[in-house]
Formats: sequence, C-alpha cells, structure tokens
Amino acid sequence: MLINLSNTKANIRLGIFGSYRTTESTADFVEIGSFKALCQRYASTGIFNSLELPPLTKESISTFIDFELDRIGGLPTYAVEWIYSESNGNPFLTKNILKILKENNIVFLD
Repeated sequence: MLINLSNTKANIRLGIFGSYRTTESTADFVEIGSFKALCQRYASTGIFNSLELPPLTKESISTFIDFELDRIGGLPTYAVEWIYSESNGNPFLTKNILKILKENNIVFLD
C-alpha cells in the first residue's frame, strides 16, 4: 500500500510514525506485519526515514529523574542505579517506575 501511494500522481503527503526498541528485538518480534519488518521492507524505497534512539545512559537517567522530581540529586545513587537497571535506559519505563514509586509512597519529597 505504501509503495502504491508513493507511486501515485496525486500530491499526497503521508506520514506514518511508529517505534520499536532495537534492544528488545528478537527473532519472534520480526514477523510479517510488525513495524520493524515494515521498516526493513521499505528502507530501500526512498519513502522511509529512520531515526534510531539508543537507550539513555545511567547519567542521563539520573538527570531525567532529577527533572521528573523537580530537584537536583532527587534520589540516592543506589535508587538511580536500580531504576536504571529496571528500565534499561528507557525513559518511558523510568517515568512509569517513578510514578509507581510516588503513588505507593516509596519515593516522596519533603
């Protein structure tokens, strides 16, 4: 369908956005119809652009946590290291871990 749309004479601007984590891709994930398979299939057509965002570093996660908690040095180093190991550098997971910790009064700011 994407190839057909790109070959039409009409002036159509179409944007399709999706994401996947390269660090979590396995043989089972690459299946027909998956977004990753779609990207691989159309990469050579010229109608596809890729932007790969690697996982955040431990230092970046620490900065992200400080920002989310609205304070510098918001958590002890061991807590940042635990969150980093649980999230694998994924900011979405980091934000959700912090949310759960705050909702359960495990992390609170005075």
